Amino acid sequence: MTLAVGMTAPWLDVKLSNENRAALDSVSRPWSVLMFWKPHCQASHAALQALELLYQGYGPDLPVIGIAQDTQKGEGATFAQSLGVTFPILDDAPNYEISWLYDPLITPTLFVVDRKTLLVVDRLEAFDKIAFKTLSGTLAERFNRRDSVLLPVGSPDLVPG
Repeated sequence: MTLAVGMTAPWLDVKLSNENRAALDSVSRPWSVLMFWKPHCQASHAALQALELLYQGYGPDLPVIGIAQDTQKGEGATFAQSLGVTFPILDDAPNYEISWLYDPLITPTLFVVDRKTLLVVDRLEAFDKIAFKTLSGTLAERFNRRDSVLLPVGSPDLVPG
């Protein structure tokens, strides 16, 4: 069953493509973002680039993990880097262990998880510019920032997954 807002996210401790470890736990930062995506999905491209802006804008306060489906070790990170993405990438193939836990219906699917309670506080599917703007405003409020991160003027309004 796909995780919905208010549900408990599975605890996660993974080895990323860059050989670093990433975990969802109760230490350090309040929220984490997990985004499931595929290299051949145009909506994933738009969402990766928008999420990169949020990652850059909210800096160390916002841990982000991109979970690439349909890629082999290192391929997801290489592809994401070609789009200008700098946050960590996990290649979930061939067994899709993380994908089975979160069960996203489409790509991209983005989960915002409260690290203390492990509750899903937000979920976005496909690429929806208004939803990303809303998420940016929520993050700005959560991190006590005056201004939210803005998406580029040329970003598409909606790209279905």
